[in-house]
Amino acid sequence: MAVLKIVNNHSKSKAALRKILNYVLKEEKTSESISYVHGDFIGETISPQTVFDQFMRVKALFGKENGRMYQHGVISWHKDEAITPEMALSFGKAFVSKQYPDNQALVCVHIDRDYTHIHFVVNSVSFMDGKMLHWKKSDLQKAKDLSDQLCAKYGLSITQKGKHYDDTSIKEGDITAWDKNTYAMIAKKPKEAFLADCMSSLQESLKTARTQQALCDEMKKRGWDVIWEPNRKHITFVNSDGKKVRDAKLSKLFNTDISKESLTRHFSAAERQHKRHKRRR
Repeated sequence: MAVLKIVNNHSKSKAALRKILNYVLKEEKTSESISYVHGDFIGETISPQTVFDQFMRVKALFGKENGRMYQHGVISWHKDEAITPEMALSFGKAFVSKQYPDNQALVCVHIDRDYTHIHFVVNSVSFMDGKMLHWKKSDLQKAKDLSDQLCAKYGLSITQKGKHYDDTSIKEGDITAWDKNTYAMIAKKPKEAFLADCMSSLQESLKTARTQQALCDEMKKRGWDVIWEPNRKHITFVNSDGKKVRDAKLSKLFNTDISKESLTRHFSAAERQHKRHKRRR
C-alpha cells in the first residue's frame, strides 16, 4: 500500500528550494534514470541546478519570484511490496500529471532504504497561467484517493482502514509508530519545539504507564500536566511555560493516534498483558 505525506507546503526561501532539490537528487539516494520532471522543462539533464533554474524561470515569467516556493511530498511503500524503482517512477509520473497538471514537478525514486519511496517537489507557480498552488485539506484526501487508484492500476495493495500491510487487523491497544522525521523537523524550530518535546515525553511515558493516572504521573515528571476530563472530547497537554497542545494536533503532526479512545484501548491491553505475565510466574 502507498503512504502519502505532504512534508512541506510553506517554505518561502530560495535557499530552502535549493536545499530540498539537492536532497531529493542526492546521488546516494537516486539517479537521473529514475528521476523525471513533469511540465515545462527546458534542459537535457536533471540536476538540482537545472531544476532550480527552470522553476525560477517560470516564477520570473509571471513576476512571482518571491513567496511560497514549492510543495514537497513523499509516497512510500512497505518493504515487502512488489514494486521496482522503474514501476515507482511510472507511478510518480502518473500521480503528478493528474494531481499537478499545470505545475512543474520533480519526481525522484529513492533506493537508499529497504523500502521503495518517491519524493516529489512541485513548483508553486503554474507554468500555464502563473496561478499560485493552493492546498486545502480536501486536496490531501483527493491525492490519497488518486494514490489508491494508481495502486489498483499497478496491481499494488491498497490502504485499508484498520488493517496492517499484511491484511491483519490493527489490534486493540495498538499505537501507530510516530513520524520521527517530522519530530526532527519540528524540534529544530524554536517556536514549535514544545510540540516535539510533548510527543517525545508522551512516547517515553507510555513505555511504563498502564493506566490513565500513571500516564499523568509520568508526564508530570517530564514537565507536562495532562488535562483528561470525562466531559471533554480531547486530552490537553500543558507544559511549565503554559504552552498547550491537544491530542488531535499531536496525532495529526506525528502520524499517530493518541486520542482518548486509542489510549484507553492501549491501557486496557497493557493491563491484560501484565495480568497474564503475573499468572505465568
